[in-house]
Amino acid sequence: NLNALYTALMALTPTNTTHSGAFGAETLGPGVYTVTAAASITGTLTLDAGGNPNALFVFRFGAAFTTAAASQIALINSASSANVFIVSEGAASTGASTVFRGTIFANQAAASTGAGTILEGSILARVGAVSIASSTLTLPVGTSVMTLGRIAGFSMFTGEGNVANAGASNIAGDIGTNLGTVSGFEGAVVSGTIYTPNMVNADS
Repeated sequence: NLNALYTALMALTPTNTTHSGAFGAETLGPGVYTVTAAASITGTLTLDAGGNPNALFVFRFGAAFTTAAASQIALINSASSANVFIVSEGAASTGASTVFRGTIFANQAAASTGAGTILEGSILARVGAVSIASSTLTLPVGTSVMTLGRIAGFSMFTGEGNVANAGASNIAGDIGTNLGTVSGFEGAVVSGTIYTPNMVNADS
């Protein structure tokens, strides 16, 4: 499911290839935004669905992605976090106290949140660790137009890497890794299931 989601997101036809790697302090409509280099969000990035609850916002970056401290993604006019995806070919991370709505997907590197991040969505990696620090994670709101399969229930997942937490995080959703370890969740509140490589998924 993870690989299929990545393939589907990368197969979408780009609608904007001219935006710089610096996002924030602006309002954008639905589309597939493609930047060949690294990218970041500073301040508030507002996504306007124009009244369409199925409006899709995809941001594809050719290198690393990060947010500045206290940045946020705001959703207006029926935009939903279930239809917001940021895909980075490099590491993906949020700065401290970021409010992020959507799915963060690192393809070939680690994905992480800074302390105090509020994530309404998922944090995923294909090849790399996934880690959070004193963060609050809830699953995306709304119904995604993308096919997610079992990934839809995961707040944190990596195909090849470790999954870790530091601090008093609160996670509503499943946690898992296909090839790695899970650690640091003793001090966290987790309302979902923690899946390790040795577990057999009853849905498979």
